[in-house]
Amino acid sequence: MKKTFLAALLLSASGLALAPLAHADLEATYSITTSSGTSSGTACTATNGGTCNATVTEEDVEIKGLEASANSPGMSTLSKLVGATVSIVNNSSSDATIVLTIGSVDFATPTAPPASTLMLQSDIGGTVTIGKASNTLSFVSSIDQGNGQNVTPGTYNTTAVTPDITSAGSYNSNDDLLISSLTAPFSMTQDITIVLDPGAEINFSSNTDLTPVPEPGSLALLGTALIAIGAVGWVRRRRA
Repeated sequence: MKKTFLAALLLSASGLALAPLAHADLEATYSITTSSGTSSGTACTATNGGTCNATVTEEDVEIKGLEASANSPGMSTLSKLVGATVSIVNNSSSDATIVLTIGSVDFATPTAPPASTLMLQSDIGGTVTIGKASNTLSFVSSIDQGNGQNVTPGTYNTTAVTPDITSAGSYNSNDDLLISSLTAPFSMTQDITIVLDPGAEINFSSNTDLTPVPEPGSLALLGTALIAIGAVGWVRRRRA
């Protein structure tokens, strides 16, 4: 009886050891470096289709109201990944480098085929509350065909956009990438790298969208339909 119990216990333990490690469906991570050191970690996680929120204070840098969301597994017309902050403030006495990585896995659609071409659209904008001469920002959107969590660079990557965040006011920058081959499942990731002078403060809103590019035939049909509708309206006005 004791041997049977011991064997069952060992089998259960080995099963636990061999079980695959769980991973977050949606995850936002951070790395903050100042002259005093580097701190990094996971800010927040959520299940697919959800939203996660966090406030991070490390190395005298505060990331307030960090939010990430995604619509994984996506829709036939759109897969979407979104990030945002209320504010990022460098309260330290040195330059601060903040790297935020936001990613979601298990997207299933849209894919190519059936679409002949997909468009990966990458956009970031926000407000500079307190500008400084050495402030910089770089933003890249990535898709990983291997469906890895927060993989950047991935299989497909937009060109890094670098909006000017040295002066107070609003900013925005975007880039697009055409993709001719993509199968499910895949992951989407945003990589945001910000350098802030002491006392600088900004916020951002980032969007990564994957959409099918309309076929030329579909565009032609749409154009014909619009012309027909316009012609009907013109005839009706003439008869009135």
